[in-house]
Amino acid sequence: MKRVGVDLTRCVGCGVCVRACPLGVLELSEGHAAVNARRHCMECMHCAAACPVRAITWEGLSPEALYVPTPEDPVVRAVMTRRSTRHFRPDCPDRALLARVLDAAEYAPSSKNEHKNRWTVVLGKDKTDALIDPVVAWGEANGRPELKRQRERGLNMITCGAPCLIIGHIPMTANNPEGDVVIAMTTAELLLNRAGLSTCWGGYLKRAIAGTPALRRQLGIPDGDLVAGVLMTGWADGERYVNVPWHRPADISWR
Repeated sequence: MKRVGVDLTRCVGCGVCVRACPLGVLELSEGHAAVNARRHCMECMHCAAACPVRAITWEGLSPEALYVPTPEDPVVRAVMTRRSTRHFRPDCPDRALLARVLDAAEYAPSSKNEHKNRWTVVLGKDKTDALIDPVVAWGEANGRPELKRQRERGLNMITCGAPCLIIGHIPMTANNPEGDVVIAMTTAELLLNRAGLSTCWGGYLKRAIAGTPALRRQLGIPDGDLVAGVLMTGWADGERYVNVPWHRPADISWR
């Protein structure tokens, strides 16, 4: 695994990379960013994407390789600049905007043109916050004790403070249930980003909702539906990604 580092000749100690890192790999020390070797880096490259002075380094990569030129093509740029946001403002996105995005996402491919996707939108920070404790309880019962530890430390990696959750689900009888919803949700995510909203896929939420009958009933999700994904969405609170960082190339076998 490549390892993250900090060029102290460039770092200005702004802390942007520290806030962007979801796992606490970076911290402020003596006026500049530093690597916490006790933390595991998942190589998401948020730190390099966020650093305004490009002070992040990566073992084995030159600065020219680490910081990729921003594509001019708008579609390619939308894909390559997409980032998961984990700090949201409390104000809700407009309901009409969300409806337009989900309507447009239904133009995404669907097996046999079935388009059986269903959407449950949890709107309002009070409502999204109400899901945190049930998910923590699910984590304690299903080998995810880190959720309780994070909660005790004041961290919220479940909803990240998002005021809106978009839950994609579909009848299990559909021809390609999980694939259809995930394709539509990916399309919706790009459309939400295009509208200025930020997003993050909620893995804990997805698994907890799928595996907790009481949560499914609370959200009105039919028993026969597959919960394929959850998108946290809202306006970013201070997160801004100004660079396109390196990404591992596609693993392709040509035949």
